[in-house]
Amino acid sequence: MHVQIIEPDHRGHRLTLVRRLADALRPIASRLTITLERDCLGSAECETQLGPIARMAEIDACLATPARDAHYASVALQLARAFREATIRVGADHVWMPTGDLTTQALGLSVGRRRRGATNAGSETILHRVSPAYPAPSAWSAARRRLLGRLLFRSPWTRIHIVDRLAYESLLARGYDDRRLRFVPDPLPEYDLPDRRTARRALGIPEGGRVIGNAGALDHRKGIPWLLAAFAKANLREDDRVLLAGRATDTLRQEIGDRFGDLSRSGRLIHIDRYLGDDELMTCLSAMDVVCTPSSGHIGMSSILLRAQAARRPVLGCDEGWQAMIIDQFGVGWTGPVRDAFRFGEAIERALAAAGSYVFPSKAERLLAFHGLDNWAAHVTDAVRERMGLPTPEKLSWSWATEGR
Repeated sequence: MHVQIIEPDHRGHRLTLVRRLADALRPIASRLTITLERDCLGSAECETQLGPIARMAEIDACLATPARDAHYASVALQLARAFREATIRVGADHVWMPTGDLTTQALGLSVGRRRRGATNAGSETILHRVSPAYPAPSAWSAARRRLLGRLLFRSPWTRIHIVDRLAYESLLARGYDDRRLRFVPDPLPEYDLPDRRTARRALGIPEGGRVIGNAGALDHRKGIPWLLAAFAKANLREDDRVLLAGRATDTLRQEIGDRFGDLSRSGRLIHIDRYLGDDELMTCLSAMDVVCTPSSGHIGMSSILLRAQAARRPVLGCDEGWQAMIIDQFGVGWTGPVRDAFRFGEAIERALAAAGSYVFPSKAERLLAFHGLDNWAAHVTDAVRERMGLPTPEKLSWSWATEGR
């Protein structure tokens, strides 16, 4: 079977997901084509993530880069058009888009061409931000989210995967009973991790003191200014530090310089401002005493929170949404009111004080197993295996992770 993977945006860690999916599909697909944007080739993301599999798949870098500074609706329509054109041109038997946010609703607008460009047989995607599943802050927002929900289920995918358990349950509760809908893990490999001091030495940062921080692609959605504002107000030791590890957006980088320059100059804020490969990202998390995920108002799950569990580090997150559910259900850290700098500063004080005696909870091992690469691969290759008449490996369910069943 010829399988096509389409990813029109190489930023952040999207290509990590492409590589994971390619690795899962290669043993069963007779031919694998990975369609990317033209600007992807030569980027740090492409070299790091796709270099190892370049010889085992056809790299088809033909997609035009969308105008990312345009309105999101315009970007979505560009992505949908590129998706349709790429699937028609390649003509694969099965199509996968590992990050289908934005594209999905735009495809739902193509009523008369519903199946065009999604192949006649199979097409799948993963959604990470499902806004129709979340409460709306206003009547206008509620109407907009209802529309997005209708477009989601008018989209041409034969299977829609959701990694946000709250969103999945909310859609079912709201009557979106669709046989195409699936809840799947977020892929989390096992890592050979250094201890805290070794990790700091590898990064070239001070080995002493306590460190709280965040890692990955850094932008305002991750709540980084809230973390820094609370850290600046907290009553902490002189050798306590914030570590930001990952490439920041231009606007965030500017705000960090304007508002928190004193923290940088004093050495209490360390920013490793570049793209991080998987192993280096995990080294950064291992260097921390507490991983902070202050993305209040964020729709969707936090992959950094899960990766903090792989590094056996406690999390200080926001007291709402998916984060609050996971932290409470598995006992992997603490929550706080991230928008209140004074109170969240107090939460930082408590978290750093408790981190020294933190013991990774045994029930969190099931969380890691559910999100493990083998279990993820069993979930996301299920449809292709069915079509090829191949057996599907046993899959761990969410109820197994949460209740031991």
